[in-house]
Amino acid sequence: MTYRVEFRSDGAVIGEAEGLEDRAAAKRLAEAEIAQRGAEIAIVIDVDGTGMEVASIRLDAMKWDDK
Repeated sequence: MTYRVEFRSDGAVIGEAEGLEDRAAAKRLAEAEIAQRGAEIAIVIDVDGTGMEVASIRLDAMKWDDK
């Protein structure tokens, strides 16, 4: 599987990280970069499988919402 992380602020995509090989790596990257990128939320997307969101984290809570 391959994953992508979308970083969003005010509903708009403000950055992406692509080509992450596993979900755990995508989540670690999202946690590490959400504040750096000025994002309100980071969304992990399963690129190879469903193409849908599989997890998200909000900067204000820093708690994962796994689907």
